[in-house]
Amino acid sequence: MRRYHRKILTYVPRSYAEIFNRLVSYVDRHATPKKQLMMSSVDGILQVKSGDVMCETNCFGLDTAAAEMNAVALQNTRCIDPVYHCILSWREEDEPTETQIFDSARYCLQQRGMGENQYVFAIHRDTDNVHCHITANRVHPVSYRAANLYKDVDTLHKACRHLELKHGFTPDNGAWVINENRDVVRAKNEIKTIPRRAKQLEY
Repeated sequence: MRRYHRKILTYVPRSYAEIFNRLVSYVDRHATPKKQLMMSSVDGILQVKSGDVMCETNCFGLDTAAAEMNAVALQNTRCIDPVYHCILSWREEDEPTETQIFDSARYCLQQRGMGENQYVFAIHRDTDNVHCHITANRVHPVSYRAANLYKDVDTLHKACRHLELKHGFTPDNGAWVINENRDVVRAKNEIKTIPRRAKQLEY
């Protein structure tokens, strides 16, 4: 299972509301207003089919998710970018179920310290690789503290290895690997660093 880098928005709208709106609209493929509620849990998780896209959110609704995220993000005036967006992608030979995908997305958010934050997940099956968009609010809905993105990629690489073991997905490359004992360990760096003086000379 691959973990892609966070997407960088090439155009930054003037308000958080517009950013959240654009992102949520993008991940559910600009679906028509007609949405079908598939599941509602006691802990506030909703699964909604938006067109051909299966989504999950812990907001009050998919249509109101952007406004809800914006309302919380505005409570933290020091967080410059409250929008968190990454993509989990599976190898072509893997056919994960919706339950496995949403479980994986939730686990990745927990590992990033955003397990209680507002989110919208969207599963896309219109490419060779099944992938899931993770859209989350970095600002916590109670403490209003923003999640730290330090070592973002490294943390998610490790999370993906754990999910491969849990769900039987095909192991992929990354900063962390699964060894012969089925333990998740840091990948060995085969590239030897050159001496500082040689590096200066190269520059």
